[in-house]
Amino acid sequence: MNGNFQSPSSKAEAQASPEAVFARLQRGFASGRTRPLQWRAEKLRRLEERLRAREAELHAALAEDLAKPEFESFLSEFAILCEELRDARRELPSWMAARRVATPLKLWPARCEWTYEPKGAVCIIGPWNYPIQLALAPLIAAIAAGNTACVKMSEFAPASARFVRSLVEEVFAADEVVVVEGDGPWTSRLLDRPWAHVFFTGSTAVGRIVAQVCARHLTPTTLELGGKSPCIVDATADLEVSARRAVWGRFFNAGQTCVAPDYVAVHESVADEFTRRMQEEIRSRGDDPANSARLIHHRHGERLQSLLQSLSPGAEVLTGGGPYSASEPRRWQPTLVRWPRAALKPSESHPLLRDEIFGPIFPILTWSTREELRAILDLNPDPLACYVFSRDREFVRWLREGAPGVGGQETLSFGFGGGVLNDVMAQFGSPELPFGGRGASGMGDYHGEFGFMEFSQRRTWVERRTWGDIALRYPPYGEAWKRWKAWLS
Repeated sequence: MNGNFQSPSSKAEAQASPEAVFARLQRGFASGRTRPLQWRAEKLRRLEERLRAREAELHAALAEDLAKPEFESFLSEFAILCEELRDARRELPSWMAARRVATPLKLWPARCEWTYEPKGAVCIIGPWNYPIQLALAPLIAAIAAGNTACVKMSEFAPASARFVRSLVEEVFAADEVVVVEGDGPWTSRLLDRPWAHVFFTGSTAVGRIVAQVCARHLTPTTLELGGKSPCIVDATADLEVSARRAVWGRFFNAGQTCVAPDYVAVHESVADEFTRRMQEEIRSRGDDPANSARLIHHRHGERLQSLLQSLSPGAEVLTGGGPYSASEPRRWQPTLVRWPRAALKPSESHPLLRDEIFGPIFPILTWSTREELRAILDLNPDPLACYVFSRDREFVRWLREGAPGVGGQETLSFGFGGGVLNDVMAQFGSPELPFGGRGASGMGDYHGEFGFMEFSQRRTWVERRTWGDIALRYPPYGEAWKRWKAWLS
């Protein structure tokens, strides 16, 4: 999920300093009011109530920032948040309950258990591509876990920031949750506090900076990053459905989605037919730019244009290739780019094949053997997602588990955050599934109970009895302990 601290403007001077925000939230947590189940449940109930009452304002803010069609903002932001809130309110008593575990004989008589305890004052840094959902979803988890929180909004999405700030101020006290904005230096000062936890959603490059800053205070971090998620199509796939779903996922929100398929790797035997169906699917959407979101900033369009102008020899732009019109440079046409089949090496690959695109460009690569597919996947290890369109269960098992292939082919070692068979982005839609990456695509996960756990500290508790106090444990030990050695071990 792309992000950047270099905001075009800053409101840092119009709000409290980072140091003051941190101190205020620490005092709020120290008051103890956020710990009881009653406070957490009531805040979540109130947040859901106000969110539902202000749904029209949410859609209006996203339309102003990203020109999102109402269906897209409903599906990817409003509906997800409502589901997270319902799930948290329903399950919170069981999440907070103590977990009793078996007591080993050497501790008997005793009772052993552990609980989830709130961490304290936490910091959430949201991105601009889904500015409301990706700020409030971690906040829901943080509040369910009993923390106070600072939510840093992206200044690339000012209308969404105003909406979130107004919504939060209706529900929380000033020392419970604070919504802030700020440029790069201001955000760096905000991060350089001993937060109990930092949750960052953004690009891998900025995620590395966040991790380095947080390491100075040994602050635990959750990094929700990105990467080039493959869309793998084999010869057995349902090409009509596969093309429709791949196109929908790639160009949803103008391609500005961390879990979108970032390139297609299609089997050579069906590549022409699959490409034709993708082109038909794009044409069937119509030429009205209002049917899709726009790029967040004109500089992103300039970056995409530069990538297309530097295509490798043989690469072909099949559809699109730029803005719908010069008067609307942020409204981009869905663009398909097909590469000729060739041996691909990381050192020689084009940025469109090496870097996360985060825009409405969809590269198409072809393969004929698993060795060629392996070479394509090796260009971008540890993506956030992997999408497979196939009816071949053995092939799917090879991709998913690294199982040996038929004919003595080598196993595949390919890790990814989450996968989907015969669809795209579905792994993000359930609060019962953990969402997160691995390696360069992130660390930690959240959604539902997993978010509650991410913002909680597991704390152990052992209750010993005073009766049955065995003298054997106290010095001088002598020889008696040897009689108990086999029993204790």
